Amino acid sequence: MIKSIIHADEIALWWEKEWGLSEKADYRLLIDGQEYVCGENTHCIIKNMVAETEYSVRLERVNAKSERSCLEKLVVKTPKARKRIDITKAPYFAVGDGKTLNTQAIQKAIDDCKENESIYIPKGVFLTGALTLHSDMELYVDEGATLQGTANFFDYLPKRKTRYEGKECDCYQSLLNVGNIDRNGDYNVRNVVIRGKGAILGGGKELAVNIIETESGQPFSLKEFSSGKNLLVLNAWRSRGRLLQTCNAQNIVLAGVKIGMGASWNLHFIYSKNITTYGCNIVSQGVNNGDGWDPDSSMNCAIFATEFNTYDDCIAIKSGKNPEGNIVNKPSENIFVFDCTMNGGHGMAIGSEMSGGVRNVQIWNCDLTKTHNGVEVKATRKRGGYVKDIRVGNCKLSRLEVHSVPYNDDGDGSPTPPVFDNFYFEDLEVEGQFFLPSQTVICPAIEIIGFGEDAPVTNVVLKNVIAKRQDDTTPAFDLRFVENLKTEKVIVH
Repeated sequence: MIKSIIHADEIALWWEKEWGLSEKADYRLLIDGQEYVCGENTHCIIKNMVAETEYSVRLERVNAKSERSCLEKLVVKTPKARKRIDITKAPYFAVGDGKTLNTQAIQKAIDDCKENESIYIPKGVFLTGALTLHSDMELYVDEGATLQGTANFFDYLPKRKTRYEGKECDCYQSLLNVGNIDRNGDYNVRNVVIRGKGAILGGGKELAVNIIETESGQPFSLKEFSSGKNLLVLNAWRSRGRLLQTCNAQNIVLAGVKIGMGASWNLHFIYSKNITTYGCNIVSQGVNNGDGWDPDSSMNCAIFATEFNTYDDCIAIKSGKNPEGNIVNKPSENIFVFDCTMNGGHGMAIGSEMSGGVRNVQIWNCDLTKTHNGVEVKATRKRGGYVKDIRVGNCKLSRLEVHSVPYNDDGDGSPTPPVFDNFYFEDLEVEGQFFLPSQTVICPAIEIIGFGEDAPVTNVVLKNVIAKRQDDTTPAFDLRFVENLKTEKVIVH
């Protein structure tokens, strides 16, 4: 079934991968008869559309003999163009010189924005602190424009209740804040669009260090923090805000922008539903703990046509950490990641915070050869919860891991170990190596390790997989505590 995101001037269409085909699919889209060649990609972004206009859409699959079969037809209609609210005009008068603090001016424009209106950020660098978005609005960042978060911790006060590493807590505000956290409540913000051709960037490492040193009252040392012995620094580390955070939010779209350089994670979605991200460039190089895109106890999230260059996980799917995550018990489910490139960073992670469960994650047509961990499903034995129904197809990976890990293991444990069940891997090329700044690390291409004889990884399929051995001493596979493993056309190079 074709899914669509429709703006007055742009339509984004996408559809799920057809799993188990005997040959790779080649797709074509016809919009009012004009053909768009998608190849193996399962999306199409059509720009320069006309507002308030109907378009007929036809999706076709083309086989090796150039024979076409129609998969679906539909009609879409673009809405009326939104009225622009230019933040540089009266009564706001924001200044894009990269020096003037514009928080009050931009927030007033946001507060004034009505349904079917759009906050317009023109060319320039607009310095700002924390901003709060509301339902039924658009934030449009034009080409040559940057919404630039400050590095001053004071600009992100007062603190706001959020969730970090599976625990609800008070943190500094994010640059963009959408919704209020309520684990037992309904969605309280809906229908927010953030898009354009410009950039939304945070205060990065400088802001992170300022927050940590302010909260802890001592100079920040990453080495000291990594030891985990200094509780003041550890708690200060946890108090950093994100770049963009949604809490109890529904129907959120991020499209087209360069976004990143938050003080910690960049795009964090908590207890949210229907999140779509496409055509973005997500960056956080040099920012410790700089995850790119993190659904956290959220559902129906999709990201496609996006490039990552992050300093931690490009994507991390979470659902809480024991013991609180087991009590809240909200899963992340129906997550789709496709047609993406991940350069640097740790790659695509599921866990290790997954006490509320993770179900139905599908990853296809992605290149993760330049990441540390490729695709990694991870948890500690204490975590509880489950990871089920995971599919990865038509991807290039540095490595593939489904395993138990020993870190991030504080807190009271669950009475039962995690359940890892039903993994389907198809059409993969796995390198068996990853790159650090000063070295190449050779590793097993595929590592599947359960939590013990009483808690194995169960029901795993490897089909049409090339696993590479980079030397004579490192095996292509490391398989332990795995039950019901099926293989078909698995090749070791």
